[in-house]
Amino acid sequence: AGTPMCGNNPVSRTDPSGLRTYFIPGIGGSLYPGFTNALQGPPTYLTDVRTFPVFQAGLPGTLKTELEAAAEAAADPTKDPDAQALARQVKSDLLRDPLAAGEQLNFIGYSGGATVAFDAAVILQYATGMNFASRIVIDNIVTLGGFVFRGKPGNVAKWTEVTGDLDVITRAYAFPDALYWEYGVAHFPIGPIPSYVTGGGIPQTLNIVNATGLR
Repeated sequence: AGTPMCGNNPVSRTDPSGLRTYFIPGIGGSLYPGFTNALQGPPTYLTDVRTFPVFQAGLPGTLKTELEAAAEAAADPTKDPDAQALARQVKSDLLRDPLAAGEQLNFIGYSGGATVAFDAAVILQYATGMNFASRIVIDNIVTLGGFVFRGKPGNVAKWTEVTGDLDVITRAYAFPDALYWEYGVAHFPIGPIPSYVTGGGIPQTLNIVNATGLR
């Protein structure tokens, strides 16, 4: 975060000193594309934000909820098809467009997307081969009301958990490196009450993301 790069237009210009951030929303989170756009403005100025929607858990016609899928995948991330798909996408992106020296790789996971982020990180610990000489390191995972059932993977430098004071769904069964509270924020938007990625929750989330040191 800090000074905007490339005129805040990363699509058409190169940003060799920026960072790559994957936003992984839970079920329904993809309904809020404004949050992805907001991440690229002040105060964060994240110039390369890529949204990776979660599809598998909680879809109509299935019996699994996001929470159930999270608990199942905690024991074995290979049972998380979304995490497998995210890990494949990250590896593909890095092969096509490697990170520059000092460039960060970050995950922001909302709701069940937090579980996907953690599971994908576990999978990426073993991403040798395919021109990868060693495991892929994630500089930051930021979870927004996330379902987290495992400790921080060894290839994650920093985990920041964000919890709304009106959120009764968030579950973190491990200890983050940093914990932030949002006030007046619920898990999902309920009438005038915002979530982490809607309404008045967005400025709070952006300020926290900025404070975590993503740069």
